[in-house]
Amino acid sequence: MESRQVPDHAAITEYVDAATPGIGPADFIIVFGTRLPDPAPIAASIYHKGLSPCIVLTGGANRDLPALIEADAHAEQVKAAGVPSGAIIIERQSRNTFENVVFARQLIQPVAGEPETAIAVVKWHHRRAVLLLARNIPSLRRIFTVTYEPPDVDTGMPMTRGNWPELAAGRVRREFDAIQSLLENRQVDELAASGHGWTRL
Repeated sequence: MESRQVPDHAAITEYVDAATPGIGPADFIIVFGTRLPDPAPIAASIYHKGLSPCIVLTGGANRDLPALIEADAHAEQVKAAGVPSGAIIIERQSRNTFENVVFARQLIQPVAGEPETAIAVVKWHHRRAVLLLARNIPSLRRIFTVTYEPPDVDTGMPMTRGNWPELAAGRVRREFDAIQSLLENRQVDELAASGHGWTRL
């Protein structure tokens, strides 16, 4: 059996990186479930720039902190940042990234119909989330991304494109493997990145 060559850190970084340099108007902004507070103020800032009419917040009970409903925690943050309740869609049942999208889609459709453009607020190494978003909301033609650097669990330091091999090698390598597995099993489709976001090939 032929063994798969292990890519170097730079290749892994490029492969998992969700960032694209451009951003533009979108039918909705989506925040994927996480206990981290980081994405909520980013989403609120994008909303206040007038780039989208609504923010979709996803995530049910956090697996490590069951009392924390991720979407509700982010909702409190964006409301405190001045986003009106009528512009917030809350999905609070999902347990993983796939469910974030599938469950949110049911709530997005009554508001946005069949959306063509989204802005995803994601961890920089979470390209998998973008691929799942595109596959499970097939009307999307373009996905802009705004990324953030999550803190390392042990040190609290931001986990960046440069220091992840020292801080969180296992986490980023798992994302690399997960994307490859999804593509190989045809559970997602590859996308093209440019200054105009992620688009279908």
